[in-house]
Amino acid sequence: MGVVYEAEDVTLGRRVALKFLPPELSTETAALDRFMLEARAASALNHPNICTIYAVENAGGQSFIAMELLEGQSLDATLATCPIPLDRMLEISTQLADALDAAHSKGIVHRDIKPANIFVTGRGVVKILDFGLAKLTQGAHSVADMATLGPPGTAQLTSPGSTVGTIAYMSPEQARGETLDARTDLFSVGIVIYQMATGRLPFQGKTSAVIFNAILEREPVPAVEINPALPPRLQEIIGKTLEKDRELRYQSAADLRGDLKRLKRDTGSGRGLATSGSRVEIPAASNSSRIKPPSSSKIVTAVRGNKLGATITTLIALVLIAAAAYGIYSFLSRGRVAPFENVSVKKITDTGKASLAAISPDGKYILNVKDDNGQESLLLRNVPTDSNTEVVPPALVHYKGLRFSPDGNYLYFIRSEAGSDALEYLYRAPVLGGTPQKLVTDIDSNITFSPDGNHFAFLRYNDPDADKYQLIVQSSEGGDEKVLSSGPMRSGVYDPAWSPDGRVIIAGVRQPEGAVSGLMLIDAKSGQPKLFFKASFGILSDPAWMPDGRGVLVLLRDQTSNFTLNQIAFISYPEAKSRLITRDINNYSDLSVASDGHSLATVLKQSRWDLFTTPAATPNSGHAQQVTSGKPAGNFAWTADGQLLISQGLALTLLNPASGSKTELISASQGDGLAAEPSACANGRYIVFTLAGRGGKRSQDIARMDAGGGNIKEITEGKLDASPICSPDGQWVFYIDQSNGSKLFKVPIDGGSPQRISDQLVATRFDISPDGKVAAFGTFDHLGDHKAKLALVATDSGKTTNLLAFEHLPQGSIQYSRDGKSVIYPVRENGVDNLWQQPLDGSPGKHITSFDSQQIGDSFGWSLDGSKLGLIRGHVDSDVVLIRDSQP
Repeated sequence: MGVVYEAEDVTLGRRVALKFLPPELSTETAALDRFMLEARAASALNHPNICTIYAVENAGGQSFIAMELLEGQSLDATLATCPIPLDRMLEISTQLADALDAAHSKGIVHRDIKPANIFVTGRGVVKILDFGLAKLTQGAHSVADMATLGPPGTAQLTSPGSTVGTIAYMSPEQARGETLDARTDLFSVGIVIYQMATGRLPFQGKTSAVIFNAILEREPVPAVEINPALPPRLQEIIGKTLEKDRELRYQSAADLRGDLKRLKRDTGSGRGLATSGSRVEIPAASNSSRIKPPSSSKIVTAVRGNKLGATITTLIALVLIAAAAYGIYSFLSRGRVAPFENVSVKKITDTGKASLAAISPDGKYILNVKDDNGQESLLLRNVPTDSNTEVVPPALVHYKGLRFSPDGNYLYFIRSEAGSDALEYLYRAPVLGGTPQKLVTDIDSNITFSPDGNHFAFLRYNDPDADKYQLIVQSSEGGDEKVLSSGPMRSGVYDPAWSPDGRVIIAGVRQPEGAVSGLMLIDAKSGQPKLFFKASFGILSDPAWMPDGRGVLVLLRDQTSNFTLNQIAFISYPEAKSRLITRDINNYSDLSVASDGHSLATVLKQSRWDLFTTPAATPNSGHAQQVTSGKPAGNFAWTADGQLLISQGLALTLLNPASGSKTELISASQGDGLAAEPSACANGRYIVFTLAGRGGKRSQDIARMDAGGGNIKEITEGKLDASPICSPDGQWVFYIDQSNGSKLFKVPIDGGSPQRISDQLVATRFDISPDGKVAAFGTFDHLGDHKAKLALVATDSGKTTNLLAFEHLPQGSIQYSRDGKSVIYPVRENGVDNLWQQPLDGSPGKHITSFDSQQIGDSFGWSLDGSKLGLIRGHVDSDVVLIRDSQP
């Protein structure tokens, strides 16, 4: 399909691969259409096991695709030179299944899976290539329709009844020229696995007609007969992929991936899988193996006459009974499969706009929120019929939590009212329809029900009498509130979940004994708290009890995901042992478990954020230039000499926007620790940033280094310090102490005793005025009108000099204008973010950017000379998925 060259992207300073059509095909319409289809199909997929497409260009009448440059060799080259060990074979197969699951979820079928289209990098990462024969399945909406995937006329690149692909790797339905779906790729993957396992193809012949006949009519020689060292379960997996009837084949790549991962785990843990032709049996006890009592009457008489002997005999009997009981318990425990150890995943929504989800106790309904251009609606989906009902129409409100009552008759939701995000209300409505009833005013967490459904619990922050949280219990019908437990806000209790036996309420808690977060057990009668589990330097959220009380599912963000992605984990109770359920590149939010313990609803998020620069005089989409690609950009800062200091993947990189040259200043892979949130001092001397995990420390501190890198020094010793900003004179560093209720502090640039500036809650990223005298940030007025406010705080005295209403609800950071007379922040209209400038003298504000797409992330700012504006821009696609435990 193409000729590939190695090239250099001179703008971004990276090596790429350029794929051109061969000259003899460059004028053929069908070949060009298929070429463009490949680019569009692959570019619609963002997955580590699929070759990344950077751009599709045309120069001098020649179309070409700019794609990721891979170093390694194709799988067919590997198969030709050496056998593939079992563990490596399973790893390759698992990565293939994972990539196909991502493609199939977007409605894309590859149709030409074969070793020549599977690339293995030098680091062992599998990449699927060549989507030139890909097609969209009927009813796929996640990528858009075929008209947008390919150019006009590409909806049918092959005639009905024709065969496409490579004959030896075709499925029976391909050979018959039938309509194809995702299961055809699974048959081809089965052929690839068979070839890796045996060194030969399952369907062979000297002519295409003979191969077609073998695919359609003949069963292949079992792989274990060719390679007796293979485990029987691998033969079962291969057999299921090569079923000629696709209704009997694996129905999804996710199911195949689950079986492969489980086999890899078992073979890797030495569980003694039997080889071909053998089976494991538990032998019955024979007469010869039974222990018989001694028959000598003298011994019996001696024992009976000796009390000490009788006591010893009794103790021995008790030990034997205990040992037998423990053995039975251990055997039964081994037979209990861990929850969600082997899962299948089904996408419930395909809008990319879901934000919350809750599953009904019987698993038949999923309640979810749709956020469409700033207006949120509440939808109820019937899972068996895939039908939706709108419960609450779209409005300018914000939902915070969803729940079903334990009997499944009512749904509960927490949301704000139009114009105010600071105060939330709890509503209840019948599942079958009816007017929502307001039950609680001022609620700061999702609710959790007692096992009998008669009561629910929730959190309320900022007690008017003190800086405290309150865990409150209330009747499900409404009425008087009872404060079960309370404590200082700095302890950060969040996300309560009532245990199935009703004895305790588990909740997240910040900073337990040096870890970033953990789980606390609160006695449901006395309210006494007890630390149950602490993350090994990670952030836990959304605990959801398994119905049998064996443990909780949680969202975990830690080093394994560079602290950027939530993965789903299981923590056993009462053992407090943790195990990851997901290990992928997605980000999850919100957890809800059905009463059978085998169905889990969650929101899967896929983000794309990059750094853009634009001339300050014309800040719009037409003049924006993308600076980063590949790794998602986190935060950035302009340096005094006009370079960009970028946080990507917990490393800090210095980028020259003129030349594209990059210099890595600090990296976790080099043992420097996890770095983020950079800020450059205006005098050009230092860079300040957050630093976590250096030298094994379980804390996040503020650090500084020389502007050119090196000479790293930690200048705070807190637990969770964040968002540092160098003062204009370069003498101080301002930051937020998140372990002290997100309050503003400052510390000398050379280190020393931190000083607390204000008791105001810092609810957004803050900024310091150009003269260094005032800090500006968003906060909440919990004692007044419960609305978000702009706080202006003197940096010397800590006095709040003004508390202003926002003209628009900020979507991110607060920054001062260069003259210090106004503040600037992102606002969202019709799903698009632009920067709004609000004067501090009360005069009307205005838009200062005119972007027509995308959203603005956590970081934006002007170069020190004011000529350029940098912004993190991108979007998040989020959909509800149903994860099912495939174990009985």
